[in-house]
Order: sequence, then C-alpha cells, then structure tokens
Amino acid sequence: DVLCKDYAEAKSLKASKEKEKEDARAALKEHRDRVFGTYQASINTFLVKFNADFRVEKLSPSDARGVPSSSYEFVVNKEHVGTAKPDDPEPSFATVLSSGDRNTLALAFFFATLQERSSLDDAIVVIDDPASSLDDGRAFATVQEIRALVGRADQVVVLAHARPILCQLWERADKDTTATIEIRNETGVADASTLVAWDAEAASVTEYDRLHSEVRGYAESSTGEAQRIAVTLRPVLECFLRVAYVEEFPPGRSLGDFLGIAKQRAQDGPAIMSEADIGELDNLREYANQFHHNTSKNWQENLSNVNETQLKGYANRVVGFTRIGRPAP
Repeated sequence: DVLCKDYAEAKSLKASKEKEKEDARAALKEHRDRVFGTYQASINTFLVKFNADFRVEKLSPSDARGVPSSSYEFVVNKEHVGTAKPDDPEPSFATVLSSGDRNTLALAFFFATLQERSSLDDAIVVIDDPASSLDDGRAFATVQEIRALVGRADQVVVLAHARPILCQLWERADKDTTATIEIRNETGVADASTLVAWDAEAASVTEYDRLHSEVRGYAESSTGEAQRIAVTLRPVLECFLRVAYVEEFPPGRSLGDFLGIAKQRAQDGPAIMSEADIGELDNLREYANQFHHNTSKNWQENLSNVNETQLKGYANRVVGFTRIGRPAP
C-alpha cells in the first residue's frame, strides 16, 4: 500500500510538473511570437531609414537541436531569399547581399534591439566602425540614429576609422559632455599605443572650407601669400561647382567641359546657369588658368609676376560667385 501510494504521488507530481512545463512552453511561445513580430517590424523600419532595398520576413523563434535561435528570410526585388549555407546553389544571404547590405542589416538588428529596450538609462552603448562599407546616404542615416541614442543611453561610445562620420557626430554634439580621443601608436615602441586628445573641430574643416577661407581672407584684408592664392582660385571654383552641379560636373570632368555644357544648356534648355553667371565663370576660369601648368605654358612666370591688386579683385569675385544661395537661371 505504501509503495502504491508513493507511486501515485510521484505520478501526480510528474503530471503536475509536465503541465507546468507545457504551460511555460506555451507562455514562452506566445512571448516569442509577440516579441519576434515586434522586432521584425522594428528591423524593417530601420532598413527603410537606411534606404535598403531588402526586407526581413518570417522572423520566428527556432529550437533546432534544443538550442534557442531564430530563423528568417529576406525579400529582395520581391523574391524570397533564405539564409542557406554559402555552398548552396540557391540565392542566399551570403550571395545576394553585398558587404554594405550585410553591415546595414547588422545595424538594423542592433538599433532594433536598443529600440525595444524599455530603458537605456544605465546602459553604455559601444558602436564599433558603424559606417564600414556604407554609402554616404546610409552613413548619414546611421549618424542620425546614433545621435538619437545620446539622449537615451547613459553613455555612447563610437569607434571608427573614417573621420567623416565622427565629424558629423561632433558637429551637433554637446561639446561640454563629449570627448574626442585618438588611439595613436607609440613612437619607437613596438605593439604599443596610447590615448590622446583628438581635435575634431579642426578635422571637421573640409578642404573646400580651408581653401575658401584663404581666398576670402585675401579678398578682405590681403591676408596670405599672393602666389598661393592665385593657385587656389580654380580649386575653390571647382569644389563649389561639384557640389552645386553634381550631375553636370562629376569628378574627372574639367571646368572647361562644364562651361561647355552650361553654354549648350543655355541655348537648348533647360538652363542650369544664367548667361551672366556663365560669362562671369568663364572670365574667372580664364584668369585662374594663368597659374596652372596644365592650362598655361607660362604659369611659373605668371605666378612670379602676379599683380596683387588685380588678384585681390578676382579673389573678391570668386568669393562672390561661390556665395550660398545663388539665384536660379
């Protein structure tokens, strides 16, 4: 009787534990289905922000071989792509997505994880080389998302090899609460490095800003060396025009070729510059070309005999031509 009673109690206890296990499994499944659905939506939201042309679908929990994990598919050009192994002949994660796409996906997963956390008040968020293999548009979107973390996390640390993303972050950072540090190799010490202050403000000044500042200084108060300013006039014009007329003046196209396009468009339409601007740019180019070896065989003599009064006048005109907000033709 005692053995039967013990057996019955043990059987009842086992049934109770089995039920608890099933209830826990059902609760876990409900939780994971809800959470994974939320994460999928959040991941795809970030993919949209990063201007990615693919989406994540069928993100679901998996317990393959008793190990909790997840499975998902991609939708690329309306085609479903799985996460097959690299040697699988079917299109897969490894063969369809570029390195930039894979980094974008990793960022979307990362930001979605932070987004779904109720609080980051006590968190230190470390982001390592976030702009690796990203184009300018995705890198800028990444900068915006990192900025959004600053108000939520206790501390945000960004490590990067590329200066542009750090300079963009610095541009709108609270200078009183932000530190910029460089990891520099120790001189004469093998395999050793040290942390030193990094001047992000100086690094944020673009080459165009620097050259334009030199020409402007000479135009306003004759500051600087005349020969250097004479050589700088044409690069300032070219840098300005490459930004103002991205399609018509891509890298590799000469200033003369761009002027030819502007003149042709003024005749055939649609015009990209007014006739007055075309004439002024042509005059500025003619003057500036005197001081470059590829446009004047007497460039060295011209530099040696540069008329400073005339140079100052042309420097003023270059500054005026490159002012912000030029009128449309």
